[in-house]
Amino acid sequence: MKSGTVFKRTIAALLFTVLVISSFTACGSSSNNNRNPKNDTRLDDDMRRSLDSLKRIDSSGMLYEMDVTFDYYSDAMQKIVAEENYINHDHGCTSFMTHNENNDVITCRNFDTNHRAKNEKDAAGIFIIYHCHPVGKYKSISIGDAKYFGEEGGMRHPGALDDGKSDVSNVLYGIFDTLDGMNEKGLTVSTLSSDLSEDEYCYNVFKHGCETCVIGTILRYMLDECATVDEAVQLAHKYNVMPYTGSKKLDHIFVSDASGDSKVIEWRYDEIRVADTDIATNFYQTWNDSAPHKVKTSIKYENDSQLSKTYMNYQYGYGHGYERFNIVASTLQQYAEFDINNNYKTHLTNELARNLLSLVAQQMTPEMTSMTQYSVIYNSSTLSADIWLYRDYLTKYNVAVKK
Repeated sequence: MKSGTVFKRTIAALLFTVLVISSFTACGSSSNNNRNPKNDTRLDDDMRRSLDSLKRIDSSGMLYEMDVTFDYYSDAMQKIVAEENYINHDHGCTSFMTHNENNDVITCRNFDTNHRAKNEKDAAGIFIIYHCHPVGKYKSISIGDAKYFGEEGGMRHPGALDDGKSDVSNVLYGIFDTLDGMNEKGLTVSTLSSDLSEDEYCYNVFKHGCETCVIGTILRYMLDECATVDEAVQLAHKYNVMPYTGSKKLDHIFVSDASGDSKVIEWRYDEIRVADTDIATNFYQTWNDSAPHKVKTSIKYENDSQLSKTYMNYQYGYGHGYERFNIVASTLQQYAEFDINNNYKTHLTNELARNLLSLVAQQMTPEMTSMTQYSVIYNSSTLSADIWLYRDYLTKYNVAVKK
């Protein structure tokens, strides 16, 4: 074949690639107002303007973003939140904190859940990134899951949020039903399910004089009001935690900040406890139960699951997700180092961190109870986040906290 022909075909292929990329970018950055109905009569004009900003990021209609420019602490919005019945959250998840090749603090997270409705083969959901700008508080980005908004089943079909016909009013609910996020100070938060043993009840965490709310709302308060892990812990002590409707689980919170501090916050046995840790999955880390409990999804027992030698003194309580935890812990151990004051620190490149998320991602199988819906890496220095949907680690979406 002549070299000129090869050159022409190469140029043609490159042009085709550019066209494909350009069309993808245009699809994800349309400036047109969202034309879907907003039928909730409780919405005011400011709320509707925020919903008008709802736009698609990916090409398939599974990832959206919205500018939250109205006052969501207004009486009108708080009345809507109080009247809303958030449905059961049942999710696995893995979160960990490390440092990348630039020494930036990065917090890495898999959100795992089962989105399959009855008689449905589709197990994927729709996610919304909220760009929040609360007056007098910290700006942030957070992620919400349309499955959990409003009526049972929510919105889980690709493109529903810009199809021109689906009512998007309940997208506002996700502001106070946060799954994870990061604010302008570099504080990150994420929620992970924790199992309750047979002799426990969801409703036993209650302090008189404290506001009672779901975990997702506490995460919203943390993003809006806290700059450090210590501030987030102090805030958590001000609230009672209640389970989501129909849930037999009580989530715990993994929180990290720009200094590299990270902790898990847990509610159990009428107490709130905090543990130093750089990893969280789905078992308690602040209680070492006296008797071993059989794990629901494994033949292992918690007392047999603990790694024998780690630099951090990880605690293994009741729950599941031990295998994922140990994979992350053993990997971080390989990339650990100590400074002259014997302070422990781990470093993973961004690529290694992404690969570790893929290693502990949960695959979709016929007997699936949970699968990884998205992976995200929050960078507390650049205040940006890289997101991968449905274990496609070749396609990355980037968002940032808006200045």
